[in-house]
Amino acid sequence: MTGVLIGLIWRRLRLRTVLWGLGLFLLAFTVVGSYEALYPDPGVRAGLTGTLRANTSFRALLGVPGDLSTPGGFTAWRVGVTLGTLAALYAGLGIVALTRGEEETGVRELVWSGAVRRQASLLAAAAGTAVGSVVLGAMATCALLGAGAGGRGAVLLGAGVAAVGLVFVAIGALMGQVAGTRRAASALTGTAVGVAYVVRMVADTSDDRGWLAWLSPLGWLERVDAYAADRVGPLVLAAGSALGLFAAAYALEGRRDLGAGLLRPGPGPGHSRRLRTPEALAARLYASTVLAWAAGLTVFSAIVAGIAADVGTFVAQDRQTADLFARLGGSPDLVRSYLGGSYQFLGILVVVVAVEGVLGARREEATGRADPVLARPVARPRWLGAFLGAGVGGAVCAAAAVGIAGAAVSVAGPGGDPAGVLRAAANMLPAAVCFGGLACALVGLVPRVAAPVGLAVPVVTFLVDYFGRLVQLPEAVLACSPFHYVAAVPARPVDRPGAVVLLAAGIVFAVVGLVAIRRRDLVPV
Repeated sequence: MTGVLIGLIWRRLRLRTVLWGLGLFLLAFTVVGSYEALYPDPGVRAGLTGTLRANTSFRALLGVPGDLSTPGGFTAWRVGVTLGTLAALYAGLGIVALTRGEEETGVRELVWSGAVRRQASLLAAAAGTAVGSVVLGAMATCALLGAGAGGRGAVLLGAGVAAVGLVFVAIGALMGQVAGTRRAASALTGTAVGVAYVVRMVADTSDDRGWLAWLSPLGWLERVDAYAADRVGPLVLAAGSALGLFAAAYALEGRRDLGAGLLRPGPGPGHSRRLRTPEALAARLYASTVLAWAAGLTVFSAIVAGIAADVGTFVAQDRQTADLFARLGGSPDLVRSYLGGSYQFLGILVVVVAVEGVLGARREEATGRADPVLARPVARPRWLGAFLGAGVGGAVCAAAAVGIAGAAVSVAGPGGDPAGVLRAAANMLPAAVCFGGLACALVGLVPRVAAPVGLAVPVVTFLVDYFGRLVQLPEAVLACSPFHYVAAVPARPVDRPGAVVLLAAGIVFAVVGLVAIRRRDLVPV
């Protein structure tokens, strides 16, 4: 019976895994492909490792360099931590949706009513998500092999990405036992990913604190040191940790009641005037998530703005790296180009905030909580529009946090550009509206695939545009990405026509979704 459940789980994960795997593949493939164009001189390649290892800013952002004299080694340093972080989010949030999420929808109760062992559902969810994590690691390896960066390092980097995913499969399973709701379990799992990233960052800023990397799964991925030392020990540590954490989750699964958790949420108020409208309810449901995203983005924006001058000084000493920054930012001003490229990365996170808010409507529908709301005199377009407003409003709050934090640090730092940072933050919003509207259309038209497609489309199109510029893809290909019309502010001026097009597209998508929601039945699960 467990095998049947694993097959069912995998059917639900196939599309999501393919889309995430494609994103990881493109990310690794484009970096490998751009290496020789950026550093054609063997002498420059040989000196890259020592030069970048001495720069604290780059170590904090990307990790401690291993061997940067080869395309594979450069890729392992440039995107290794990013690949591991994406795998952690895929695995941790995925298993929470398959465990705690199914309890909220009533699917778990239905499964347990059959001739199924109590922990069979947890085992099936963990097995399916673990297979997905291995697929993501395999896609990273295939990208390196396909781009010509073969060898043992390609396999070890892919294995490291998969190992991080396995660890967070176990962490997500454990958080699903600790928290009493899917929302709380997702928040705890996301916090664990953030803590792992911050611990890794602190460890990499100084050799004296390097031991801290052994406390973070992302640090274990770094310590594999693909294409240099090629260590297997960190992979064994990751596998052992995953087994231990999952054993704890497995034991707790057999000791708790259906729908219960170690952390019991307190009862809410019997009634509240603030929750008398769908708009107020959607805002209340999404408020804690927005605060968490805003807090994380505030920290990263402050870091990006704080090291801008240091990065500009370093990059000016390396012609190839200066050319890379100029290509990304589109400006000969290296500090502005760095800020433009960095805030484009933060921009995709603001887009995710908007999309997640809209997809909250789909979660409410799948769990059955939308039924009592829509049973009252509440029109479906207004109900879905409330979540669209919550998503776009959350994106505005996140962009404001990015702009205020970055501008504040820029004022205090040498050569800062607070006005440019504020423009860069505001420049994120048209794309957030566009993809928020797209998510609304997906919820209205194809609710069953709204979540995986709604999140994967902005990520994949962003990677196509961002890294496509590195490998100089044809303009016709780059023009297919909405992010191609989001200028790298403050390196370049705001693309006003592009912003208008994105806003118009978002409005059209939103109207389609609001009309479509009236013409279909509610779709559970």
